[in-house]
Amino acid sequence: VSVLNCPLFDCKMFSSLFATASRALSTSMRRRIITHPQRGGEKLTRSALGVFVKKNYAAAAGTSKKPMKVIAALRQKFASLSSAKLQKYKAVAAQNRRVIRKRTCAFKATKINPYSLFIKTNFTKVPKNIQEKGFGAVAKHLNKQWKALGKAGRAKYAKQAANSRKAAVAQRDRMIAAYQKA
Repeated sequence: VSVLNCPLFDCKMFSSLFATASRALSTSMRRRIITHPQRGGEKLTRSALGVFVKKNYAAAAGTSKKPMKVIAALRQKFASLSSAKLQKYKAVAAQNRRVIRKRTCAFKATKINPYSLFIKTNFTKVPKNIQEKGFGAVAKHLNKQWKALGKAGRAKYAKQAANSRKAAVAQRDRMIAAYQKA
C-alpha cells in the first residue's frame, strides 16, 4: 500500500512539507544561530534548571551510564537550592533568553512588509472601544485604515519596510557568515 493512497495523509500536508523543505536558509541553521554562540561555543540554555544541569552534570554523572537518573538527582538538588543561588541561575537564564531574542529579531525583521509594519505601528493606537471587541475587530479597523491610506501613505510604509528589511538582511547575513564553517 502506498503512503500517498492512505487516507490519513493529506496531499496538502505533503505539498507544504516539500515547499518548506527547499528554503534557502534551513531551520536547523536558524536554530543553531539562535541558541549557539559563534563557531563551536556552548549552547545557550533558556531555563534556570537547564543552566543548573549544564553546569553540574559532569560532576554529578561521574562514570554513570544512566543520564536520566543523573538529571533526576540534579532536579532534586535544584529544588532544594537557596533563593540566592536560584536567583543566580535565573539571572543567567534570563541573559541567555535576551541574547536569543536579539538573534531572533534579525530573522523576523527580514520578513517585514508594508502592511505588517503598518499594523505594528498602529495596533496600540486603535480606540479602546474597538479593542474591547477583540482582535478581529481591531484587525478590521486597521484594514479599513490601510485601504484608506492611498498610494502615498502606503509608499511611506513600503519605504520604511524596505529599509528595515535591508538592514535586517545584512545583519542576518553577517550572523550566518559567522556560523558558516571556515
